[in-house]
Amino acid sequence: MTKVRTFLHGLWTSRTRGGRVRIAVALVLVLSATALFWASRDYAVVAPDWDGQVRGVAYTPSHMYTKEALKHVSPEQIDRDMRQLSAVTGHIRTYTVDGGMDKVPEIARRYGMTVTLGLYLTADLEQNEKEIELGLKTALANRRTIDRVVVGNETQTFGMISVEQLNAYILRVRHALPASRSPPPSLSQPGCWCQKRRKMSI
Repeated sequence: MTKVRTFLHGLWTSRTRGGRVRIAVALVLVLSATALFWASRDYAVVAPDWDGQVRGVAYTPSHMYTKEALKHVSPEQIDRDMRQLSAVTGHIRTYTVDGGMDKVPEIARRYGMTVTLGLYLTADLEQNEKEIELGLKTALANRRTIDRVVVGNETQTFGMISVEQLNAYILRVRHALPASRSPPPSLSQPGCWCQKRRKMSI
């Protein structure tokens, strides 16, 4: 250790090459200290064993990684996913009824699961009409499976539609799905929209 310190001291006090050696030594020391610091914190974290069920899972069909693929989700694909997911949860949350996703509640019921049904809204008002109509049809046909309908997820976060438009959609769904007979509608938004909440019918 003494020899190493003597060697480093010699390099540090050397005037060779206008002090470049000192700079190189300092850089090596800093990099070494940084590497040792992070290496000391690089340890494996072992997750505890889990043999129970989680309260719910947000569902998007597996092995479908493009928007084009998600336009045509087959009942067989949904059935395979529900069969696997039913082993770890009894509740599914969806984000749309488009592209075959309206079949999720019917299939989930076979495995004793409940569903929070999401209706995805955008700036495309014509597509919104199709989403709302199919969502209402799906909710009314699966009252015992669907526990809640989420209308216009994150539309306010990304400015897809106005507060007034979203409010009208929520009221429309609420009136079509009386609480005494069907799941209630709601809105899923992060905290940043809270200043607009007074205008909402939720």
